[in-house]
This record gives sequence, structure tokens and C-alpha cells, in this order.
Amino acid sequence: MDHKEQSKNNRKLAVILFADIQGYTAIMQSDEGKAMNRLRQYQTVLKEEVDKVKGEIIKNYGDGSLCLFSSVLEALRCSKNLQHTFQNDPVVPVRIGIHLGDVVFEENDIYGNDINIASRIESMGIAGSILISRNIYEKVRNQSEFEFKSLGSFEFKNVKEPMEIFALTNEGLAVPSKGNIQGKFKEKKNNKLKWALAIIAVVAFLGIQIYSNYRFERSNPQVLEADSFEAKKVAVLPFLNTKSDEDTDYLG
Repeated sequence: MDHKEQSKNNRKLAVILFADIQGYTAIMQSDEGKAMNRLRQYQTVLKEEVDKVKGEIIKNYGDGSLCLFSSVLEALRCSKNLQHTFQNDPVVPVRIGIHLGDVVFEENDIYGNDINIASRIESMGIAGSILISRNIYEKVRNQSEFEFKSLGSFEFKNVKEPMEIFALTNEGLAVPSKGNIQGKFKEKKNNKLKWALAIIAVVAFLGIQIYSNYRFERSNPQVLEADSFEAKKVAVLPFLNTKSDEDTDYLG
């Protein structure tokens, strides 16, 4: 169904696919002709493969695209075919992210938080990769034609709960390692900084206490003198004359 017709129904559950050409801006800056050829190749192949499974390209955003599918299986099969084709000469460095969720059609446009999530997932990828959310994984985990690897849970900007992300690992597909995963994530809380600030606060408190005691003693010298006097007292006890010597009796 065309999304213009769907706008009358306003909302539906869909398989959301985001794709873009990684590093397109850099390619454009170094070789504009090459960049335009890659873009045309990308758009041509995308349309052919999406049409084969009766999906729909909703929008093209320069070097990126938003597509919708009614079937998770068809979306994944389409994605695999896309990546295998893009690896042929001329190579087009495309990354793909897929999520299942609600989309809202309004005034010939499309909205929805799940669209943003699909975009976040796609942004984590590398050229040649297909990344999916857990709800996509749960739909096809028992399908032998697909192989997966969990990349872990991630906290995306403007998304409340952490999300587990999976990569398709079928032959010919790229899988990002933890070291090269980038994306639009929430800023991590710096626990080391918190500990450092706590230690600084304790040291500062102790320093203030020591300085305060020092100032108090300096401003009250009589207390210091009294303490010194008490410390210098010596107890003198009478001697016992054990030799019966009258000449030493005066010591007793």
C-alpha cells in the first residue's frame, strides 16, 4: 500500500529499515563525480531489491533512505541482497539498520519514535553491515538462513531503556567490533570522576579542620602555655635513708 493511501489510516506496525552510504560526505569532497556515481548506483539497486519483496522506499535523505516492509523475513532477505550487490564493483559502502515498531502517517509524511530508533541502530554500523534490534531478532532467531551475533546493550539518545543490538553474520557481511562501534548514544556517567571529586572533598575537609585547629591555638596562647606548663611538672618524693647514716638524713 502506498504511504499516501496509508496516511488515511494514520498508524501501523511496520518493519523499518534505514540505510545510508558511509563516508559519503568525504567521498563527495575528494571526488564529486565518483560520489554521484555511487549515489545513483545505491538508489538504483535499492529500488530494485525493495520492489522485489513489495517493500516501499518512503524517503530518500541525500545518501540515505527510509524503507518500510510488512515482513521481517522479506526485510532481512532484501538487506542481504543489497549488501552482496553493493560489494560488487563499483563498491558502495552501505550500512543498514532494522527495527520493528509503530509508524504514524500524517499529511503525507511519516513520524514515530521507532523510526528514530531504526536510525540510531543504522548509525552504529560499518560499511557492509546489517544491524537489527532485539524485537527483529526474536522474530527470526529460529530461521536457519540467518546467523546472528549480539553486540551487547546500548543506551541511545532519547530512548528510555537500553536496547540489545544484533548483527547478521552471514558470509560476506561485515560485523562491527566493539572498538569501532559508534553512534548516537547517551553520555556515559564517569564514575572515576565521581570518586576523584569525593576524594578531593574529603582532603579539603581534613585540611580545613587542621587549619582551623592551628588558628585556634595561635589565637589562644594561654591554652598553649598551660599545656606546656602541665607537661613540664615533675613530681618530687621524699628519699628514704636505708643506711642509718645521720649525715644523709637531710635528703629525706
